[in-house]
Amino acid sequence: MDDPYRPANPAQSWPTPYDARHPVPYPVQQTAPKAGRGLAITSLVLSAVALLGVLVVAALVLITGASAGPGTAGPGTGGPLTGQLSRAPSGDALPGATLATDVSHRITSDGGDVTRMDCPATARVAQGVVTVCHGAISGSDYAVVVYFEDRDGRFTLNAI
Repeated sequence: MDDPYRPANPAQSWPTPYDARHPVPYPVQQTAPKAGRGLAITSLVLSAVALLGVLVVAALVLITGASAGPGTAGPGTGGPLTGQLSRAPSGDALPGATLATDVSHRITSDGGDVTRMDCPATARVAQGVVTVCHGAISGSDYAVVVYFEDRDGRFTLNAI
């Protein structure tokens, strides 16, 4: 009987267990890999929870209509504030104190706490005229951009 493990030529050596060309004459016991999946599963679960948290916060912001900050409109609002001068400007010029009073009243009526508002004198009130007031609103300093909509004194405010 032919022995597959006996060399045909006696000058050849016996195969070793590390020789990949010949089968190993005895079974090699393989061990199961150690439990290393726990960390991977934990990180996957925590990532899913974090993503869910981000989606919940984003949904709450969309539902409540929270403002993205003071640059989007007036302080604490979801859109630009519009208003009208308390009295039509006499002639073309508008004194800074008059504009500051009207801007402060409009912001206060929207829930802001205006402690200081300084506006420059405006040479004329007409559609497309823009001026910038500076003030302290609800404890923070803001620049309030005033866009005049027409010569009757309608305006839009944008606090930045």
